[in-house]
Amino acid sequence: EDTYLETLFLCDFQESNFGLVESNGRYVAKSIDNDLSLFRTELENALTFEMKNNCTTDDNCAYVKCLVACDRGKGKCSGKLLTNNLQVLCKVFFQPTNYLNYRLTDFLVNPPKEFKKELTSLVHQCTHPLTPSNSIPHSLAQNLKALFRRSINE
Repeated sequence: EDTYLETLFLCDFQESNFGLVESNGRYVAKSIDNDLSLFRTELENALTFEMKNNCTTDDNCAYVKCLVACDRGKGKCSGKLLTNNLQVLCKVFFQPTNYLNYRLTDFLVNPPKEFKKELTSLVHQCTHPLTPSNSIPHSLAQNLKALFRRSINE
């Protein structure tokens, strides 16, 4: 996400845009369709166009899956980005409405009792952060990764 000088936003998260590659005995997810992956400057330019749109809710201002704030007072898209990659990933792959499209269905829909409370809490924190979207703690991603690893090992 931050390998380059700017953050790369993956605005088209969906299962078909990723593939698994075996590397050193581990599987690594790789993005295979990047046509709607934009660096911050490119995304801000695209959002400038979106700011001309009328809106009543934030959903009216989405750039694919990158959500932008609606200035309800003006009825126009503000250009302020509301989501980051981790939030989009959690919403697309981990929210209950999307479980049926994901390969980890059994774990996510019907997690073992020892993981259910933690998984529910982490997904909720990811999709509904208490802090602005660009300051979601890195520890949240680490905690999700650790939970998935623990579930595989047990």
